[in-house]
This record gives sequence, C-alpha cells and structure tokens, in this order.
Amino acid sequence: MGNLVMPPGMIMTPDQSMEAMQDMAAVDLSKVTYTAPANARGDQTLQPKIVNGVKVFNLETSLINWNILPGVQVAAYAVNKQVPGPRLRITQGDRVRFVVKNNLPDPTSIHWHGLSVPNKMDGSADVTQKPIPPGGSFTYEFTVNQAGTFFYHSHEAVDRQQGLGLYGALIVDPKKPDPTLKGVTTRFAQNCTLSEICRVGR
Repeated sequence: MGNLVMPPGMIMTPDQSMEAMQDMAAVDLSKVTYTAPANARGDQTLQPKIVNGVKVFNLETSLINWNILPGVQVAAYAVNKQVPGPRLRITQGDRVRFVVKNNLPDPTSIHWHGLSVPNKMDGSADVTQKPIPPGGSFTYEFTVNQAGTFFYHSHEAVDRQQGLGLYGALIVDPKKPDPTLKGVTTRFAQNCTLSEICRVGR
C-alpha cells in the first residue's frame, strides 16, 4: 500500500487504517537511504581505530536496498550498509568501544549476544537502556573477558529488525592461542556438509 511493504500473509480488512498498516509494515520504501551495488557483500571485517588503547568501532544502522540475487533487491535494515553487518574481530582482554549511530526510521539498540558485559552495556532496549531514537547515538564500552564466536544484533523489535538484517559476527580471539591447534586451520571446504567442520593442515 503506497510505499509500504507488507509482510507476506498479513491479513488486512478493507477498513484497516493507514496508521495500523504502518505499524504492521515491514518497511517504508520512501525511507530507503542507500542502494548497495550489485557486487556488495556483507560480513566484511571492520578495522577499529585505536584511541588511547581502546579499540573503537563506528557502527551505523540504516534502511537500504540490498541484493540477494543477481537483479533481485530487497529492503533491509543494515549495519554499515551491509547485510550481515560487518565482522567485528577483537582479542580477549581488549577494551572496546562501539559507537552506534541510528539512521533507521525506528528506534533500535545493539545487544552483544553471549558476551558477559556490564548490565548497562548489554543493549536490551527498555531493560538496560532506552532505545536509540532515529538520528540518535549510543556508545557501548567494556572489556572483553571471554574468547569465542558470538554475534551482535538489534534488541528492539527483535523479530522484525533482526529479520530485516540487523546482525553480524563478533569473533573474540583468545589472548593465548590453544597450543593443540598449532599449525591447524579450521575452515569450511566445498566437500563438507553444513554439519561438518573440516580441519586442513597448513
């Protein structure tokens, strides 16, 4: 209806108000701010700036057109104009700062899934912080005490915003590498199934 993209299977009645439809709509295409080039890829590693020993990452959320197949675009909620958002790679023990600028038409927040962080840095909208309003910013800062594979994602209207693309990988390398993995590379190979991890010696 108009510039609104309604979720598939949405049941509407003839007397449904435009305001009600806006509440249910996935996105308003008139608010798209960027169209990604056909060769754009998500999950690109974002390099931090080092400020007084702190690794600083600037993250910007926005509504964009994103390519899912050659010649096929969808409206998406993106971090730094990519879906998935940029890969954040840090090391256990790092002090990190994530400056999030919200250029979405909706409030949002960022949650660091699986990481133990101070409560006020957890990113749970309306629980540990107020949602970041459109045009607003919020700075998350903490020391990373764990190592492992985690991810970050929206924690405001999660089912909608995460489904539209607000998520990304967060890799925390151990401060001291595991000596049992010396000389071993872990990667996915073409002949592996999705449930297998192939270990290939260097």
